[in-house]
Amino acid sequence: MDAPRILITGASGFVGQHLVAALLQEQPSSQLLCVDRQPGSLFPNTPAVLHINADLSHKDEVAALVASHRPTQIIHLAAASAGAGTDRDYIFAINVEGTRAVLDAAADLKPFPRVVFVSTGYVYGDREGTGPALETSPLGPLWRFGAYTDSKIEAENCARNYPAFTTIARPFTHIGPGQASTFAVSSFARQIAQIEAGKLPPTIKVGNLAARRDILDVRDVVKAYTLLLSRGRPGEAYNIASNHPHSTQFLLQSLVAMSTVPVSIEVDPARLRPADIQCSTGDAAKILTETGWRPQIPLEQTLADTLNHWRQFEGAA
Repeated sequence: MDAPRILITGASGFVGQHLVAALLQEQPSSQLLCVDRQPGSLFPNTPAVLHINADLSHKDEVAALVASHRPTQIIHLAAASAGAGTDRDYIFAINVEGTRAVLDAAADLKPFPRVVFVSTGYVYGDREGTGPALETSPLGPLWRFGAYTDSKIEAENCARNYPAFTTIARPFTHIGPGQASTFAVSSFARQIAQIEAGKLPPTIKVGNLAARRDILDVRDVVKAYTLLLSRGRPGEAYNIASNHPHSTQFLLQSLVAMSTVPVSIEVDPARLRPADIQCSTGDAAKILTETGWRPQIPLEQTLADTLNHWRQFEGAA
């Protein structure tokens, strides 16, 4: 039996690099086809890891890539993220048309590859007052929660056209070491590391701290992706969630408590904007029942690992 060939889009990103590390450990006999616009990774090209430069918004390029490498499994992770801004055309070109291109190309292979399409828990919109979302909860509505959320709802519509081989993953907010400091928790951690290193005055600049999110460790999330690849049912969607939202204020205070020097908090009007989604939380009973997945890494450890990553980067003690 030939070794699995697993194509990973967005492999050079924050989540992608954790996913590659997990697959190298869990499936050492597999070949990983790591696709990104600008490949750059902790993992060099080897017989087990092949980096491929491709623009997923170019349908013909994607079709040729998939036809040439004939992956047996695909994890479609690449996306313009929630922090990509408000350029709706750009976000839709990557998140919707890129998804369509990958799935169209996969449909031309025989037998079909197993595909996990990575969506987001944000497709449920604001869960304030309604409790954790189930996979059967309504999505959207469109045009209320921003271009990123809208693009993922539309990309899910694409994925549902390929129920024979596509499983939809809906991860809620995930953080961890290596995340860009454009995201809130990583920004807080980096500022603390810079303060400890004497690079900033002892004040963290913050925006809106009221929003509440399910918070997961990225390493738990990529474990869910690998389980869905082997055990998830095509045509189904699965929440990847903790069922317990935390406020941004709680996360910040937890990080401040880990600081080795006194730190104060100051609201920066430039960062102060209302959250489109006040509360985002999901019920993960389905993935637990069908795959056995559950979060393993305590939030305190995730926060400490994120802070220690930035301490190393900033040269803090």
